[in-house]
Amino acid sequence: MSVRVSVIVPTYNTGAPLQRLVDSLDAQTLPTGQFEAIFVDDGSSDDTATRLEQLCAARPNYRTTRIPNSGWPGRPRNVGLDMATGEYVFFADHDDHLAPDALQRMHDYASANSSDIVIGREVRVGRRPLSSAMFLSDQPSVDLSWPLLLNLLTPHKMFRRDFLITHDLRFPEGKRRLEDHAFVLPAYFRAKTISVLGGHPCYFWDMRADGTMHSSQGIDPDTYYPYLTEILDIVEANTEPGPERDRMLSHWYRGKVMDFIGRSIRNWEPERQQSLLRVTSELARTRFAGVDPYITPVKRVQSALLRAGHLDPLMAVTETIGHLSATPVTRSVTWHDGLLVLEVGTTLCQADGSPVLFRRREDRVLWVPPEPLGPGVDEGLLDLTDAVADPRLRLYLREPSTGVNYEVAGDVATKLVPVSGGLSLTTVTTFRLDPRSAAHGSPLDPGVWRARLATGVGGLDTAEDLPLPEVMPGAALLDGMTVVAFARRSRALVLAVSSPEHPLARAVHPQPQDVSVQHTVSGSRLRIELRDVHARGSVEREGALHIGGLPVPARLVADPGGGSVRLESWLSALPGTHPLQLALGGKPVGLGLALRVAGDGQVTAQRHLPPKARTKGGPLSHPALRAAVRRVPGLAPALRRLRPVVRRLRARR
Repeated sequence: MSVRVSVIVPTYNTGAPLQRLVDSLDAQTLPTGQFEAIFVDDGSSDDTATRLEQLCAARPNYRTTRIPNSGWPGRPRNVGLDMATGEYVFFADHDDHLAPDALQRMHDYASANSSDIVIGREVRVGRRPLSSAMFLSDQPSVDLSWPLLLNLLTPHKMFRRDFLITHDLRFPEGKRRLEDHAFVLPAYFRAKTISVLGGHPCYFWDMRADGTMHSSQGIDPDTYYPYLTEILDIVEANTEPGPERDRMLSHWYRGKVMDFIGRSIRNWEPERQQSLLRVTSELARTRFAGVDPYITPVKRVQSALLRAGHLDPLMAVTETIGHLSATPVTRSVTWHDGLLVLEVGTTLCQADGSPVLFRRREDRVLWVPPEPLGPGVDEGLLDLTDAVADPRLRLYLREPSTGVNYEVAGDVATKLVPVSGGLSLTTVTTFRLDPRSAAHGSPLDPGVWRARLATGVGGLDTAEDLPLPEVMPGAALLDGMTVVAFARRSRALVLAVSSPEHPLARAVHPQPQDVSVQHTVSGSRLRIELRDVHARGSVEREGALHIGGLPVPARLVADPGGGSVRLESWLSALPGTHPLQLALGGKPVGLGLALRVAGDGQVTAQRHLPPKARTKGGPLSHPALRAAVRRVPGLAPALRRLRPVVRRLRARR
């Protein structure tokens, strides 16, 4: 059978990360004979070329070649494209990896939709996650009229090879910036069908091994922005003047001008600041003159200050919006009818904890900036009436080990509260999370999902961990899925979904009164009510109840209509006290109970804490207590000095 997909990988001094990519290619569900991997080494100075030859010698569908160092991935990708024989080509980086079914899924989707380009869901690992907005659903056919398409201009996509050849689409070669944009953007303009496969993660974009990535910190404004103008020339060559062109251009204005200023200007020396502002101010007045309707209200304020050359107010606004906090408070988290219902309150605050201020002007709500805007800047730009009335709040769930993230919208109620100097914005948002459908209609994968709250008020944006509620929710069993809420050291809320590291057994806390024993002719039936476990759907799980160390088969079951969950087992024990442990597909975990069997066969349940657990960690073992101690100056050292005394007293008992 002919090759369906050619995976093209430029390499240069790859080191250990190359193996992860190779492992992901070896694991592909697409049959070996239907895809090839082409490694083009860009003159590595280490042993990469030798390693590649060894890898390819052991795999008939792998090939490699070496070229003189070109300094950038454009030349190796073009060489790989010339070597490719597949119906489609996929460009991967040497330090990233693919999901096992990525090539199969993307090729099947391309075949079904006659696609020139397929964009599989891309996931960042080890860095700030990509927005999931582009991947909320599968899109069989989109074009540049879809605003989200420009959100991802990386080359990690599947392209029909004949399409690239017909239109002579090549990467620019040599050491240059924005080479990905210069390849992907013309492809977008020429493609008849661009398909987005959003439902399943396909490509994992890993943080570099040294923890670095290209950023505005490394740019020279005088040499960087000429490459940006080349990209703007591509847009203008393929569009007519008007709103659609301005909307597209706003993408680069937000990302490559305003965001660069926000990330860089405070950290740069004055001479470099002036260079950045000189170049970007000219671009704002000329190439980006009509884009302001397509950026947030707060960025319009920054844009006006940039065009007017008002450096001090621009820096003050940039500093303010870069360090905002919603100061979230998790009012409650409870399970209801299979949903995790979270009520979260926020107050939009500045870095020093003081509220962000607003004021009314007739029926409008205006933002109060940290400094006057200066002459020539219209005060009407401060109008955030619509944004304040309808702020954007999203709950994000992210699995750190994979980088996969999903968002949950909520019902928001807003209020402007009088405070000293103006008005403060507060919100109360109710999120309803169903773990069985939170992954774009599918269940969340097993893992540990960190909860973060993102807020957006016209460009006054924040992203923060969701703090713990005063009362933690119980565990849940949902159609066989286990969900356990717990706390990170940062006191952030985390959800463990069917995670062996955080088993259900650790989250149940039965009381002695929840235990009952029924003596029958066939034996003594043991039943333990698990009142803090919420259940919906089909729930029946086999496990083992360890009674005094002896494992006995047990079943976890729920009432047919949902609600109460119970553990059922058999009791066969000699007189004495027998601690209870529960194992559900993992190691046994103590339930904090013991059964006391009397000589006459009577059974009573009592609290039981193993001796090791009573002393482990000392008085500061609880995370909340440790955090409280740290807030009291001098208390922690004093308690540490008491530890030898405590140990001697215990030894005398």
